[in-house]
This record gives sequence, C-alpha cells and structure tokens, in this order.
Amino acid sequence: MFRRWHDPRSGLKSSAAGPRFSQGYTAAQNRIGILIENHSLKDYKTRVSSTYELLHFLCGFLEEQAAMVLDLNRSADFSTASAVFRSQPFPLNFTATKDSIMVDFRGVEYDVEKSDLTGGDWFRYHPDRPVTFKVPYFNQQLPSVTVSIPEGYIIPPEWSEVIGKLALHGICYSVLDKPVKIRVESYRFTKIEYGKTSYEGRLQVTPAFETYTEEKEFPAGSVVIPTDQRTARVITHMLEPASPDSYLQWGFFNATFEMKEYFETYVMEEYARKMIIENPGLKEEFEKWKAENPEISKDQWKQLEWFYFRSPYADKKMNVYPVGRILDRSALENTLKNVK
Repeated sequence: MFRRWHDPRSGLKSSAAGPRFSQGYTAAQNRIGILIENHSLKDYKTRVSSTYELLHFLCGFLEEQAAMVLDLNRSADFSTASAVFRSQPFPLNFTATKDSIMVDFRGVEYDVEKSDLTGGDWFRYHPDRPVTFKVPYFNQQLPSVTVSIPEGYIIPPEWSEVIGKLALHGICYSVLDKPVKIRVESYRFTKIEYGKTSYEGRLQVTPAFETYTEEKEFPAGSVVIPTDQRTARVITHMLEPASPDSYLQWGFFNATFEMKEYFETYVMEEYARKMIIENPGLKEEFEKWKAENPEISKDQWKQLEWFYFRSPYADKKMNVYPVGRILDRSALENTLKNVK
C-alpha cells in the first residue's frame, strides 16, 4: 500500500496480515494463501480475465507441485504442534521498521489539485500516461506484541458462543465430565477502550491487563484446548486478549466488563465508614486515590464505588478474563483425565 493514501510518490509499505484477512488466516492455518486484488482504474474485463488467468496458473502449479505442497503442509503442522514452537515468543502483531529499499513502481501520471468543492486534495490519475516511479519500499516488519503460548486453555461452559466456533477452525478440544480445580494464569483488565463505532457488526475493544496465577475451579462442561496441535497459531490468536483478532477484542467477551450488581449510596456511606474503622490504612489509600484522580472529587458514586469494589459484596469476576491459561504440562494432562 502507499505510505500516503492515493499517493504513489510517497513510497510503499508492507504489512503483516492478521487472521481476519484471507492470506493472514491461511498462514495461521499453516497453509499457503494468496490475496488477489484488482486496481479500480482497470476495466471490468481486464480485472475478471486477470483473476481467471492467475487462478488458472495456480491450479496448474498445484497440480504439478502437489507432493511438495503437501509435504510443506505436513512439515508446518508438525512444527506448530511441537514443544519447541511453544517455547518461543509468538508474535501477535507487527510494526514496520524505518528501513527501506528503492524499487520500481509501474503506475500512471497523476496530478494533485485542491478541490474547490471540499477543500481536500483531489488525485486525478491519467491511465493513458504510464510511468515508472522509483520509490522507497518499507518492507521489513518486526513483532510489536508477543506472548508465550501455554500448554493449553480452558473455557467455562457458559461461553458457548466462543466454544461453538472452535470446531469451525479445525481445533481439537475436550469437555470436562466433572468439576476440576486447576492452577491457571489469568488476566485482569485494568482498562478497556471501546471502538467509537461498530466494525463488521461488532463493537471492538482494546484492553490493558495484568496477569496473575490462581487456583480456580472450572465446572463440568468446561472446554480444555491443548496447544500441542496443528492449529496452535489459530488458538493463540483467538484466545489471547493482546491479539488484535482475538475474540475478546472482537467483542465476544464484553459482558465481562459489565457491572452486574450495584449499591445504594445511603448504604455505602455507612458501610464505607465501617470499612475504614476495620482497616485504618484504607482511609489513607482512599485519599491518595482521590488526589491522583481529581476529576472524581465531586462524584459521590465513583467514590463510594471505590469502597464497594473493596468490599466482600463486589463481583469478583468483573474485568477478569474467564479463559484460563494452563502453563504446567502435568496439570493439563491431569485435567484431561476428567473429560468425556
């Protein structure tokens, strides 16, 4: 793509496609993928015929090289399911470096005019005047977000919408036959930013979070997903909150951020004082919090909510990611003894 929208002279930049895109998804599935795009300046016949010719060539190539492609698929699947793969940081997102190379870009002449209608730049292309531009190409990508892949994930049964999508991606999983208590790594969200508008029918979120380990009981019907399988890349992109294409960022876990139980101010005014008497250091902590957040100095609800969240009555599951990361191999194996 162009570094500046519509402007070939600005140079080119590459990007690493995430699994929401066809070629990014095939890569996550350890398969070769090609994205075909046609330029809007080309006529319909040219776009259709060029797509046909490319598909025709690819079919011929796959027919001739079927054994090689199948061998590559098997090798990629074996590598992804290995312990060596899980021992390395897995990239969830990438960013372009400042390094570039000079390349020839075959385009057409164009003028940039100031629009007398909108006041913006108006790019006027001339398809009948082809030209080759010498432009910088920023083609190096480095991981900007990585994660360590756990031995497995475990999802409580109430998240059936997410669970129902696992088989669609070829992911193997097991269902607990009885409750199991297991040590997992969990995420607690410290900040959530919602998208300003819906995207592809979903209200997306961008999270900030912290990790902690806990002994947690998962009920019967919970789903256990080992990562020693060929779909480990897909599983990680799907279930890690830091992944731009995780089900969390796509809004499937938004209920986790909602406050289910509330309080009355007249009750909490009295109960907050009781909490301070029972815990003298709490008042000092409260005053420090107010000093760091001056915007809430006149907000009674927010101040009482601070006490409420520290009371025994607060929802302990709010802002906690329900999906557990199983880090210990033996713990995973013991858990799998309790599956249907």
